[in-house]
Amino acid sequence: MDTSLLDGGSNDGAAGGNDGSAGGDAADKCAQLITQADQAQQAAIQCCPTCNVMQCSQQIDGLCCKVSVTNPDSQAVKQYIAAVDAVRAAKCQVGCPAVVCPVAASNVCQQDGTCAQF
Repeated sequence: MDTSLLDGGSNDGAAGGNDGSAGGDAADKCAQLITQADQAQQAAIQCCPTCNVMQCSQQIDGLCCKVSVTNPDSQAVKQYIAAVDAVRAAKCQVGCPAVVCPVAASNVCQQDGTCAQF
C-alpha cells in the first residue's frame, strides 16, 4: 500500500497516475483498519459481571488511550493489539477525542459485560 500520501509525501504517479485516487484508497483502507480495531476492542474488553473475581485490572495500548482488559494474554486481546498495530503501521490518522486518558486500569466490570474505560 502506498502510504506516502498519509505521511506528507507525494504520489508522483507511481500508483498508475490516477489523479490522486490512491489517497482515497488509503483513506478507505484506514477507515477499514480503524473499524476492525474498534470491533476487536469490543471483544478484548469483555468480562464477567457476575463472577466474583478481580477483572479489568490490566491495561494495554489502544488507538487513543490505554484500554482496561481482564487477561492481556487472551486471544481477543492479542487480536486487538494486532489490529492497533495494523492501524499504526498504515500510518492512519485516528480522530481521538480531547479527553484525559485513564492512568490506571478501571478494575470495573460493568453490567453489560465490558470493562469500564475510565
